[in-house]
Amino acid sequence: MNDHTEAVLDYPLMRNALQAYTVTSMGKTFASELHPHADATTLEMQLRETSEMAAALAIGADPPLAPVVDIRSYLEAAQITGFYLDGVQFLDVAQCLEVLQRLRRYGQMESQRVPLLSRRLARLSDFSIVLREIRTALDDKGAVRDHASPALQDIRQRLKRVRDRVHRTLHDLMTTYSSVVQDPVVTIRNERFVIPLKTDFRQALRGIVHGESASGATVYVEPDSVVELNNDLLHIQAEEEREVRRILRQLTERLAAQSVAVAQALELPRSQLT
Repeated sequence: MNDHTEAVLDYPLMRNALQAYTVTSMGKTFASELHPHADATTLEMQLRETSEMAAALAIGADPPLAPVVDIRSYLEAAQITGFYLDGVQFLDVAQCLEVLQRLRRYGQMESQRVPLLSRRLARLSDFSIVLREIRTALDDKGAVRDHASPALQDIRQRLKRVRDRVHRTLHDLMTTYSSVVQDPVVTIRNERFVIPLKTDFRQALRGIVHGESASGATVYVEPDSVVELNNDLLHIQAEEEREVRRILRQLTERLAAQSVAVAQALELPRSQLT
């Protein structure tokens, strides 16, 4: 069917109206790409599906759809060697997979009420394993959890111990030198924990100066007694970053292995039911 025929039938207006009812960005895209079929068999099947879905909606048996991010670009990127998704992107992936899992269960539970839709949803793969791996490894903000791997848990325990030692040492020094401390709060300058001293008393405490405040009233000093501890912190933080990257890369590889099945699931609404 050509553009002129579609215009005569006001098909573009119907297409635009349909887009307003879509739940996801992918659904909106699919709706915008719809064209009338000339094949009677295909039309008959789609009319039956539409009638079936309308009846289900009329009695409140809505499919469990929810707004999700279009993750197709993530699926493509996941197949690039060495590339890995970040935590926030994995949250988008997890939300999408959860919707697919709910739709899969819906098709199984409502097979009597919506047999045609259930046949369509039966094509969905089971993504429960990769979904569980993502949810186990990441918290609800996309940060990698301590127990995502034994190595990361050990690293973060060591990181906490050294950080606590640095804080104790600096707090003890601020108590001892309270008369020359500008503000008794441990501060970070150049990725190092430091003490804010009054500029006039910068020589009162041996250490490395890491700059001054904008007003010039405060100088930030890293006492000699915490230099090695700060070095240890930086070293352990580098270990942590490497392990986090390894975990994200591993999750990305898991997703890449499922990328074809996920992509097919996302295309399911416009596939032909035979």
